[in-house]
Amino acid sequence: MSLKGKDIGRKLEQIMLNSNIGQEDMAPIMGISQSMVSRIIRGEASLQLKQIEKISKHFNINSEYFSTNDKLTELSNTNSNTTHIMTEQAILAEFFEALRRKDEQINKLITLQSRLFDKLEEDKEKGEV
Repeated sequence: MSLKGKDIGRKLEQIMLNSNIGQEDMAPIMGISQSMVSRIIRGEASLQLKQIEKISKHFNINSEYFSTNDKLTELSNTNSNTTHIMTEQAILAEFFEALRRKDEQINKLITLQSRLFDKLEEDKEKGEV
């Protein structure tokens, strides 16, 4: 399998920009020459499956990134100097998961508040308050 075209080149270039590396640094990661990296970026050469796998592993990104319309977003890990690259889709999934967890916490608080008010009403009716 190989992918060719300017979209593939732009995606490769975006990875390099997000990682702050040049073609000279990308070449050994991919196992090819700097001139071949340049040709891939310009859409003149194909990106081979083994190169996609090397890029995906090195930069911790899903290899499907090259065959989708996702854009890369850079996320810095504040605990270290490493940079993690995630697709917008993965970021959205993480965002919605965080919202779901917050929603569960809010529902639990509402339930506890309701139970407290019910208990206060019971105590009030019994004349204990």
